[in-house]
Amino acid sequence: MSRDEAAPRRPARSCGLAPAPLAPWPTDLAYVHAELDWIAARALRLGLENRATGGRRARHDEDADPRTLERRLLVARERETEVRTALDARLEVHRATGFELALDRLVRLHGLDDLERTVLLLSAGPCVSRHFEKLYGDFEGEEQECLTVDAIFAFAELPFAERVVRRASFGPRGRVVTADLVDLSHRGRFSPPKDLLSTEITIRGRALAYMLGERGLGDELAAVASVETALASFERLVLPAADKERILRVVEGHERYLATRTAWGLDDVVAYGRGTLLLFHGAPGTGKTMAAHAVAQRLGKRVLHVDIPVRARTRTRVGSSRGLFREARLQDALLFFDECETLFEARSRATP
Repeated sequence: MSRDEAAPRRPARSCGLAPAPLAPWPTDLAYVHAELDWIAARALRLGLENRATGGRRARHDEDADPRTLERRLLVARERETEVRTALDARLEVHRATGFELALDRLVRLHGLDDLERTVLLLSAGPCVSRHFEKLYGDFEGEEQECLTVDAIFAFAELPFAERVVRRASFGPRGRVVTADLVDLSHRGRFSPPKDLLSTEITIRGRALAYMLGERGLGDELAAVASVETALASFERLVLPAADKERILRVVEGHERYLATRTAWGLDDVVAYGRGTLLLFHGAPGTGKTMAAHAVAQRLGKRVLHVDIPVRARTRTRVGSSRGLFREARLQDALLFFDECETLFEARSRATP
C-alpha cells in the first residue's frame, strides 16, 4: 500500500458561500422586471412545447431536430420553475415588510384575481420590449405577434371549462375593463363571441406608469388637479349643528350602505352607484373646501382637488371624468370638484 493510500483522507471542504438573505425589492420597477423575467421564461417554455407538438413551425433549423428541441424544452422548464420559485420567495419577504407594491395595490383596489393580475403583467411586457410580442406569437400558435385573449388563456393554461367562464373577464363588465386598466381593440369587424379570442389587449398608460412606481399625478392631470393632505377636521368645522350632523350621517352610513348592497345582491346586477355624493353650496368663504377636507380626514383619505374652470379650458383625455375617478381610487383620495357650477350647468357636461 502506498503512503498516499495509507494516509487518512481529510473531509472535503466546500468553498461555496452561503446564499445571501432575501431582501425586499427596492422599487416597483425592480419587482415588475422580475415578474417579466418569469413571463419570458414561461412564454419560452410554452413556445417550445407548441413546436414540439407541431403547433408552430420551428423558427431555427436546430429546432427541427426532435432531440435538440427536447433538450431545450427540459432546460426551459427548469428555468421557469427556478425563476418562479425565487420570485415567490422574495415576494413573501417583501409583503412581510408591510410596504405594498404598486401592483398589489391595484389588485386590492379593484378586487382583481390572479388571472387579472397576470393580464396586467402580460400587457406590460410589450411596452418594455418588442421581444414579448414575439414570445406571445410563439406560444399562441398564430402569425400575429400581440397579446390577445386567446394568448392570455394559453399562457395561463386554462382548461376548456374555465376558458368559457373567463371570457366574461374581457367583456364590457370585466373588472380590468371597467377599472380602465386595459384597452380592448379588434381588427376589422367584430363578431362576438368568436372574435373575442382575437381581441387585442393593451395596458393603459396610467396603469403601466403606476405599476412601475410613478404614483404621482401625470403632467396633464397635474395641470388641472392636485393631491392634498386633509388637514381640517369636523371639530374645527364651523357649521350649524344640524348641518354637521347630516354630513356625518352620510359619511358614517356609507360602509353600511356598501354592506347592504352586497347582502341584497345588488352588486351583481348594478355595477354603478357605490360612491357617495355630497354637494356643498354657499357664498365664498363659508367653508365648502374645509368641509370636503373634514370628510376626507374622517374617511382616512387624501383629497384629489380638481379645479373645474381650469379643467373646462383644458379638456384633455386624462382630465375626463372616468380618468379622474380612476385617479382618485389610485391615490386613495376623496374626489373634490371645486367651483363645479360649470360642470352641472348643462346635462351634456355632467358625464363628459
